[in-house]
Amino acid sequence: MSPRAAWRLEAAGFGPVYDYVAGKMDWIAADLPFEGTAELAGMFTRRGVATVAETTPAAEALRLLDTQGFGPVLVLNHAGVVMGAAYREALVSTPGEAETASVMRFGVSTVRPSEDATRVVVTRSDGTLVGLFFAGDVTSQPGPAAQAERTG
Repeated sequence: MSPRAAWRLEAAGFGPVYDYVAGKMDWIAADLPFEGTAELAGMFTRRGVATVAETTPAAEALRLLDTQGFGPVLVLNHAGVVMGAAYREALVSTPGEAETASVMRFGVSTVRPSEDATRVVVTRSDGTLVGLFFAGDVTSQPGPAAQAERTG
């Protein structure tokens, strides 16, 4: 909100009012709720996706991928930042006890929840995971399940 708008709201008796200096796009990129009609990646992102640490055995990563039913398995560091992705082909062809880091792809393309996309890893502006977005999941209006999953 602009400083001018904040002053007007305070003058009208609303409060407390805060001036969020970083702006609306930063707010939306942080995967925070917003009002409007935009259909952005964050609204349709599959959350609760399979994730592992770099040291997780490949066999465990493959088991998680099979349980999830879609992929890839995302490799996160201790702070939840996406470091890479491990795909089925690589996991199947490596010894089960090998660390997932040995087969993960670095430089995974990601987008913020505030962007338009087709099939990508969605992260907040600090690099932490939101989930996976598939364009095929997009409908003209997100249903109650998509809204509940987004907020839950």
